[in-house]
Amino acid sequence: MVAHVRLARYGVAGGFSLLVHATVLLVLVEVVLMSPVYATIIGFGCSLAVSYYLQYVWVFCSNASFTHAFPRFLLVCAIGLLLNASIMALGTSVLGLHYAFAQAVAFIVVPISNYLINRSWTFAPGDTFQQNSLLGIALPFVMTGFWVSLALLGAIHLDLARDVMVGSDITRGVELPLQGPPLAGVFHLGPIWYYGLAFLQLLGGYGTIVAILASLSALQFWLAQQAGRLIQCPTSGLVWSALLFVPAWGTFELILMSHPVLVSVLTVSMILLGAKYLESGCARFLAGMLMCFSLGVHAHPTMMLQWVFPAGVLILGLWRHRTSLIVISMCATAALIPFIPWVFHQHLSEWVFFQELARYSSEQQSAGSLSAFWPLLWQMTGGGVEYWLRGTLGWPAVPSMLIALFYTGIVLVGLCGGVVLSIRGNVMLQLMFLTVLVGAVSLSLVRTMHAYYMLSGVHTILLGIAAFGIAYWASRIRSSRRILNGIVVGAISMSSTVYLLYAIDAREGGWPFAFMPLFNVTSAMDPHARHPFLTPMAASASGRWLCRNRDVVVHGSYALSILHTYASESQLRCGIAHVPVHGLMERSARHVVGVSKALLRRVNVEPVEMVGVFGVLPASRIAMREPALIVGKERPYPVLEPRFGEVYETVIDWVPRSDELVIVSDLSFGLATPPTVTMRCGDDQLDPLVEDRVTWIFDASVCESTAEVILETSAPEYMNVVGINR
Repeated sequence: MVAHVRLARYGVAGGFSLLVHATVLLVLVEVVLMSPVYATIIGFGCSLAVSYYLQYVWVFCSNASFTHAFPRFLLVCAIGLLLNASIMALGTSVLGLHYAFAQAVAFIVVPISNYLINRSWTFAPGDTFQQNSLLGIALPFVMTGFWVSLALLGAIHLDLARDVMVGSDITRGVELPLQGPPLAGVFHLGPIWYYGLAFLQLLGGYGTIVAILASLSALQFWLAQQAGRLIQCPTSGLVWSALLFVPAWGTFELILMSHPVLVSVLTVSMILLGAKYLESGCARFLAGMLMCFSLGVHAHPTMMLQWVFPAGVLILGLWRHRTSLIVISMCATAALIPFIPWVFHQHLSEWVFFQELARYSSEQQSAGSLSAFWPLLWQMTGGGVEYWLRGTLGWPAVPSMLIALFYTGIVLVGLCGGVVLSIRGNVMLQLMFLTVLVGAVSLSLVRTMHAYYMLSGVHTILLGIAAFGIAYWASRIRSSRRILNGIVVGAISMSSTVYLLYAIDAREGGWPFAFMPLFNVTSAMDPHARHPFLTPMAASASGRWLCRNRDVVVHGSYALSILHTYASESQLRCGIAHVPVHGLMERSARHVVGVSKALLRRVNVEPVEMVGVFGVLPASRIAMREPALIVGKERPYPVLEPRFGEVYETVIDWVPRSDELVIVSDLSFGLATPPTVTMRCGDDQLDPLVEDRVTWIFDASVCESTAEVILETSAPEYMNVVGINR
């Protein structure tokens, strides 16, 4: 049966079973006068029977036995019910969505998942783990759901906000850039990222943009299964997708969303299309592989370190399929299309790229060393897991390391299996091994500091090799199905737990952030402190709030978030491009403070309004006398001038009032030495009631005389000091 006919029949069957449920419910309640609870239970049973019969004889035309199909059908219904409840709980309790929107999402996701599982598993005449695994069908949906949710609870940061505003300029016809975002502070590539963001803005705001990008990233789970099935067996694809779901450095690409988030999915796509080309010799697969490599280079230049794979596929294609040089040239030319605007810009600027390259080569950051090779390999296996457990969740060092070592052991066992497969002549595994080796060596040589997003491409291929090796070892063991089920379910369960715990912290405005080792994964771990960020889901609420309150000056950690988003949420919402923060205005203006709701809860202060994780309330006093900073008028990068210099002491006198709290916020986050903030009351030093990475709250009312707010900082002009009434 043609797929679209089967899908249409599935929709008709679902609509008819819903009609049966409603009819039975109406008759039993209105005619028989039965309790609505019992009536809906009977109606559900009738609709279930009708749905099973229609799907069995009409939709899927199955010949499976009743004892084979019906228990599976009931299990799929139970999974659908659980998925519906999970989406509702995740949407309303974690993401803060309206229940109607969450239910609408469930109405889309549940029928699709039920259809796919019923088609491939419930009504199939036979079943094997390799061909119709329930895990293989259901888990990509689960992983995709977590992936998108994790991204929606991430942070809008300078890079993403800047890029989104460039996309906004494109949609408004203000600017048509010919080069992309700056890389390493020096390079620029093609502008395809900007134009992609411009297109996504036609569909919605930050929430929509991030959700779509995360969904594109989540395609790596689906594509990994397809690649595994093609290269070795379906089992290896399932294991590969599960390993890609494990918390790693690349997962932070979702939380700090930007163009590198697409590196992994483009890497898996490149491998899949390369394998299809080697199998069939079809030129469209070759063109697709080269285009994925080209787009991957635009996602992040470290994709170039994987040049061995496409080069190896080209050589093997020439040898196996005698692909003509004309066809190869045409495919390569098509892959270079994204570079055309960049080439045009370079021509206009007299090829400034070579000056940029010389400048980069002369800088200290380009002086890498082979000594980083083994530390980088550790970070690609257990290092990322350890950081998620210890740094992000705050687990003790010993259990975090033990879990990381256990995971690393599984990966190493898989790599050993990959070695065996390579020795036995698996060409794809040989290419992948060579790509990882060259990529890891090159990565250690090109930079002294290796940020989290630089590892994604090589890490993705490394996990693919491990997955093929694990599937190979399992195929030689009698109880292989149980072992593989255990590995996959264990990886998914552990990862889901980690992500849920992170989501709880993020919802409360308390993600424990530290620059190191995020921006140099081989460095020692900096002290972590809680930090509230504006999430993509909250950006819409922030935009609405700023558009409603055009006469306010914003203070506190909410002001820091507005700085880091260039007030882009209000510009996207209503076109307001000037939001004052941190200071005084010549005209009359209201002053409000936005602080993490977790801190306000701990000092028993009820906010007037909530904007994402920030509780907003009126300011009773402003200590700063300088003019307010106008955010959005310009878009400098970084948003404030860095002040990494001498740390000195600044004292602010504060006359205490009853029932008044003093809130100190550091707007120099990431741009100056972290400050030390204290309060002195006579000869006594007052500890803050609560604090996080950027905010300190003191109770000055306990002082009988003037208190002193003491700021030890290299950037006193970026310290925000205000009062609020309890």
